[in-house]
Amino acid sequence: MGVVRSDYEARSNSIRKKAAQFGLLAADDGCTSLTSNNTPFSELVHYYNTKLCAPTSESDQTRSFAPKIAPLTSESLRSLPSEIVSCILGISAVHMATRDPGNRATERIALETKVNLFERIKSLFQEPQNQRVDVLLCCMSLIFAMDLIENGVGRWRVHFTGALELLSSSGGPESLALHHPHLKPLLAQTLQIQTTSQLLLPLTSEGSWHVSRKGLATLCKDPEVRRAYFMPCPPRLMLAIYDLGVCAKTIFDAQGIPTMADVYSREWILSDVLHFQAEEGLQMIKETHRSPHEL
Repeated sequence: MGVVRSDYEARSNSIRKKAAQFGLLAADDGCTSLTSNNTPFSELVHYYNTKLCAPTSESDQTRSFAPKIAPLTSESLRSLPSEIVSCILGISAVHMATRDPGNRATERIALETKVNLFERIKSLFQEPQNQRVDVLLCCMSLIFAMDLIENGVGRWRVHFTGALELLSSSGGPESLALHHPHLKPLLAQTLQIQTTSQLLLPLTSEGSWHVSRKGLATLCKDPEVRRAYFMPCPPRLMLAIYDLGVCAKTIFDAQGIPTMADVYSREWILSDVLHFQAEEGLQMIKETHRSPHEL
C-alpha cells in the first residue's frame, strides 16, 4: 500500500501545481475545498444529475442492463461520506471538461475539484485510524473511472493494483463481502477484471491471486450480485478463465515446462469450455435481469 499511497501523493502534488498556474491556490493554502454553498459545487451536482444520470433507452433490449445512475439528492449528499461525494464530483468535473476542450472555466473547475479529491484521499492514507475500508475501496474505484474518462486506458492499472492491495490487506474479498455485503457487486466486478487480466497478461502477474476459486464462484453466483451488476461473462466461463489463468501461471513459474498434471488440467478446461452452450448464458440473463412478466 506504500507504493499506492505515494502515487496518490505524487498525483495530488502534480495536480496542485497545475492548479496553481490557474491561480486557484494561494501559496499557504492547504486545499481548495468545495462546499454546498458555492457555484462550482452546485454546477457539478446539476451536471451530474442532468448529464451523467440522464435516462437511458427504454427499449426492451437495454432497459434491464443499463439502469439509471442514482442522482445526487440533498439527502444523499448529507448521508454519503464526503470522500465519495468528492470522487463523484471529480467524475462530473472531468466529464464536463473533456466534452468542452479549451474552455478555461470548465478546466478550472476540473482542476479545483481534483485538488480537493486527491487531498481527501491522501488524508485517508495518512490517518489509518479514520479509515473505512469500504469507503476507500469505493473511492479508488471512482478514481479509476475518472482516470478512464480523462486519460483513456493509460493509467487504470495504478488504481486497480491499489484496490487489489487494499483487498489483500483487509483480509481478502471473502472477508470484505462478509462484513460489508453492500460491496459485493463492486468486489465481483473487481475480481472479474483481475481474473481476465491474469489470463491476458500472465507473464506480468505479480504475487498470488486475491481470491480463491470458491470465493469467485460464490460472488459470481450470488443472486444479489447478479441483480445489481450485469455480468457479461457467465459464471461457468468465468471459472474456466480462472482455472486457465492458474494453469498458465503454474507453467510459467516452472520455466514454461508443463507437467502431465498441467497438460491434463489444460485439456479438462478446454473440454469444459467446448461443452458450454450459448443457451446457458441466455437463460441466466433471462432469469436474472428480466422481470417475471417479461419471461
